[in-house]
Amino acid sequence: MRFRQLDRIIQLEAGVEITAERTLSGRDSLFLDHFPQFPVLPGVLTLEAMFQACDWLVRETDEFCQSVVLLKEVRSLKFAGFVQPGQTFTVTAHVKKLDDQVATFLARMTVDDRLVASSRLVLERFDLADRYPSRAALDPFLRMRKIEQFRILDPHDPENEPVAPTSFRWMWLDRFTEFVRGQRAEAIKTVSLTDEPLDLYLPGFPVMPCSLILEGLAQTSGTLISELQEFEKSVVLGKVGRAVFHRPALAGDTMTYRTEVADIQPEGAIVRATSHIADRLHAEVELSFAYLDDRLGGIDLIEPADLLRILRLYGLYDVGETDDGGPLDVPQRLLDEEQRLLERIGSVAD
Repeated sequence: MRFRQLDRIIQLEAGVEITAERTLSGRDSLFLDHFPQFPVLPGVLTLEAMFQACDWLVRETDEFCQSVVLLKEVRSLKFAGFVQPGQTFTVTAHVKKLDDQVATFLARMTVDDRLVASSRLVLERFDLADRYPSRAALDPFLRMRKIEQFRILDPHDPENEPVAPTSFRWMWLDRFTEFVRGQRAEAIKTVSLTDEPLDLYLPGFPVMPCSLILEGLAQTSGTLISELQEFEKSVVLGKVGRAVFHRPALAGDTMTYRTEVADIQPEGAIVRATSHIADRLHAEVELSFAYLDDRLGGIDLIEPADLLRILRLYGLYDVGETDDGGPLDVPQRLLDEEQRLLERIGSVAD
């Protein structure tokens, strides 16, 4: 599975709890974007690792009787630290409630017994025959492939090996379609079969992982908060108050992300965001962002010239407006750093 976040399962008691771990290699391409100056595991991948542990626990408890398990709700996801390349994280999850179609878990991630993240996760499970009848024939195939993936996580299995490095970049929106400084932003992301994380995530039923939908909303929202500070401050996702996913995002779907600033304080900001597919509500979240400048010693998480390149790729300055309706200007600091980079490139070429 190309979006696998766990190396091995250490302990599993069906219907009760699971413990799994992974050693972060640092060879993933996502660290080119998150963050070159301070490489750490993205917060939403701590969520994904906790989800995958819960996924395997509920599948083993149900004896793999249902083909699809998806994240339905995230409650009070708190980030208490970072995971850096070379470190090994441990995920533990306990069953809180187990119903016919919905299961609730308490999950946490630690590094050397130090808490990194914790959350209450709600998962839903179903067969394609029940919700997508035209794909019902894929149910047996999907169950079989998930059993194969589960066996690879057994540390005693000869095929068990660490998670393979991924090659996808950490950009989870396609472009901005609206941006009003300090108020709101809108962006779109189209789910494609060429998106590497879809490969083998749910074989035969290609869906965008909910953690990456959350990241797209966070990138849209984080840009809105960072731009208000002219990208002078290091902004990171600090907490997910609540996230609800109403339906899967399938290959070919275009998600429209809409975010609004709810509150801004000296130490951070709160944003409320939604995702729609066509005119249907797809997801709704509340995100809290924190400023980390004091903890990072003043370094930029991303080189300013690279940041400006990404913002231009996203079309921020094509649609961006100030709060009084004027065009959004590129901060002078970013322009200066871009010019210095161009001068260095020119001197090398000469």
